[in-house]
Amino acid sequence: MMLTTNFYLVTGLYLVLFGGTEVLKRLTRLPAAVTRKVMHILAALVACLLPMWLPPSEIVAMAVLFTGALALSKTFKILSSIHDVPRKTWGEVVFPLGIALVTSYVYGLHATSAGEHLWGPFNYTGDEGYFFGMLVMGILDVGAEWGGRIPSPKWPGMQGKSLAGSTTFFILGVGLGWAFGLPISLTFLIGLGLLTVLEAYLSVGLDNLFLPLGGALLYYACQGQPLM
Repeated sequence: MMLTTNFYLVTGLYLVLFGGTEVLKRLTRLPAAVTRKVMHILAALVACLLPMWLPPSEIVAMAVLFTGALALSKTFKILSSIHDVPRKTWGEVVFPLGIALVTSYVYGLHATSAGEHLWGPFNYTGDEGYFFGMLVMGILDVGAEWGGRIPSPKWPGMQGKSLAGSTTFFILGVGLGWAFGLPISLTFLIGLGLLTVLEAYLSVGLDNLFLPLGGALLYYACQGQPLM
């Protein structure tokens, strides 16, 4: 596969973000829990712009490349700014795979209301579900962790995820749906509730893998568009 110039430019941008976050941690001695979430938000926001710069095939290729690189980094403890947290998690490694999964769905499996599939050249049309899914991971997931610092009961059978964190996730989800113009209907509330439970019960960072896809499915369901 011939890669475009933009592929190398965006790869370089992500490398700058990773390097900058690492320098920030080392210079300020901020805990990795903070720098990790900074990188989480920045990476998701940049991912929202990827359809403007890259065809879907290159987004997936880049995601697979960074998954391998981050797995090596975690194994050899290279990027302490995102790996050095007390809990056991592979969230930073599967984060790019979450991007690959939602990209493959939105541009490969999902069809627009006209029955068209978007796999091919970059377009930035008909892919609002992609943006919604990425912001579910980039904003709601981070909000759940910060909201989880509020003292509250834990979910049954869970050591870490709390009801306060899940409530924060749900409230932010309602705000995100409103910002995207989604009807705050029973379908939306049930779907968002399922995403909330998914975020609460997926351990070791696997929520980063499935939340973007779940967000995209929720968006299209609420818009009355076919899911395939």
